[in-house]
Amino acid sequence: RENDMLQGHFPLFMDLSEKKILLVGAGRIAGRRLQSLLTFGLQVKVVAKDLRADFLRFADSGVLIEQRCFAKADMDDADMVLACTDDPLLNKEIAEMAKERGILYNSCSDKRDCNIYFPSLIVTQELCIALGTDGTNPAEVKRRRQQIEKALSLQNIIRYTEE
Repeated sequence: RENDMLQGHFPLFMDLSEKKILLVGAGRIAGRRLQSLLTFGLQVKVVAKDLRADFLRFADSGVLIEQRCFAKADMDDADMVLACTDDPLLNKEIAEMAKERGILYNSCSDKRDCNIYFPSLIVTQELCIALGTDGTNPAEVKRRRQQIEKALSLQNIIRYTEE
């Protein structure tokens, strides 16, 4: 196939409003992913052994934050799991457990431990544009996002994230 890089990665907008999302970790990447999810009003539970002080601000947005180590039982009712700890081995373990359970998962440590990827987003009142690769070239995605914003003269951008 001509475009093997993205084979099987169909871009899809889906309603996650009734889904339970588990975010493990509270570092920089976890914060970006959480902010993206909250832009769409999604229900998120965060489990993290260590919390950055600024991470607690998310509790005001209805995020359930539990400062403790991850436990396998945390995934019992999750529909999506995001492994965003500073420990690549733990992220891999979390991704493997999610895969075994047949739920959506993403690891910030290794693109091979993901069945979903976070796109770069341009969100306005009327529009949502998502750009992405399979996690291999975030700099190119950022550059293209900036070009699109400029070309479309987009105003009132609510939120955008880096891949």
